[in-house]
Amino acid sequence: PIKVTGKENVNPKQSYVFVANHQSFLDVFAVYGWLPNNFKWLMKKEIRKVPFVGTACKVAGHIFVDRSNPRAALQSMEYIKKELVDGISTVIFPEGTRCRNGKMGKFKKGAFVIANMTQVPIIPITIDGAYDILPRGCKCLHWSPVTLTFHAPIECNGRDAENVERMMEEAESVIRATLENKQ
Repeated sequence: PIKVTGKENVNPKQSYVFVANHQSFLDVFAVYGWLPNNFKWLMKKEIRKVPFVGTACKVAGHIFVDRSNPRAALQSMEYIKKELVDGISTVIFPEGTRCRNGKMGKFKKGAFVIANMTQVPIIPITIDGAYDILPRGCKCLHWSPVTLTFHAPIECNGRDAENVERMMEEAESVIRATLENKQ
């Protein structure tokens, strides 16, 4: 079962940069099932090689990023900048990968640079419980409730590096606090 809170924070006609913690492969399905906006995933290029998934993501128009090549990553950001109009959003897991032990990792800046470049609000999403269903490296599912929390938008105020850091810290702290309050 998935409990969803904070949907009132999301306007389906507005473009956003959604950032979520990444507990499990199942996070993708939780977001697909409950996010009311049209969106494109921003994902690492390695996912292209996953049978069926990579092809489906490419056909759906999701965006792959080569994290080892700054120039290619910048091109992906420029592409997203063109896509974040008319209610199209992007979803990013700013930890860069699924957690290994159920604990949230440190956020990377990419999502917040995109929001800063485009002046599109960020909506943090807390995913809680997915790790208990399918931890990384495990092949069998366990029953556990999942909570998906859409937090209030974080507005972009300016376009400088301080704005990127502020948004990143604010998103990371609201997600981390929500996870810690539920444990």
